[in-house]
Amino acid sequence: MTNLGQHSLDTMYWFYDLKGPKAVTSAGGRLFLKDNCEVPDTQDVIIEYPGFTAVVQWRECAAGAGETGMGSLNFLGTKGTLELSRDYYRIVPDKKENPNNIVARILGGHPVGGPQLVPDQPTLWTEPVEDRTGNWNEQYIGHVRDFLECIKTRRQPVANLLDAHRVATVCHLANISLLTGRKIYWDADNEQIIGDPQAAAMLVRPYRKPWDAELRALGVGGA
Repeated sequence: MTNLGQHSLDTMYWFYDLKGPKAVTSAGGRLFLKDNCEVPDTQDVIIEYPGFTAVVQWRECAAGAGETGMGSLNFLGTKGTLELSRDYYRIVPDKKENPNNIVARILGGHPVGGPQLVPDQPTLWTEPVEDRTGNWNEQYIGHVRDFLECIKTRRQPVANLLDAHRVATVCHLANISLLTGRKIYWDADNEQIIGDPQAAAMLVRPYRKPWDAELRALGVGGA
């Protein structure tokens, strides 16, 4: 999560201007790779935000299916889907269908008394859109150039430190949920885990001397 997970979540945080989640649930583990590592090769995460949920899935031992494999981000709306990657984006609109028709087609239709098909000639909510002019290699170079220019000019980078902190936080919460086996409730305003002291203690890693003095200076270290 704290490697590839933050890249996709960063885009989502920018898109929705998010501060943090309400709760995070994660499951998975080191299920296929047999070695001395502890990082999960399989991880599924459900992140609850005000008004919507986000699902993150990682399969270290699976290539993924076609263009929807590693690195793609899908915004599933009520009128269509936006699929976004480093090389392209496309909008796949939904049909303006009567909800009854969608339900009534299940298993060839419902019996009498259930939802029935009604006359309908659905149109699309919008026109399909597709743009493949993106280039992940050029974007990577531009990202590095932006960072170097910010060092010289002292301006804020496109991906600033506060956004990076918020995205990294939700990744750590997902890992804490995986390690504890519990749903983690999060107070985004105060940046605290709610009702779980054991999980809350995992927000801070013990520092060795003399670096522990730096942590105490921030008000989060122990004696």
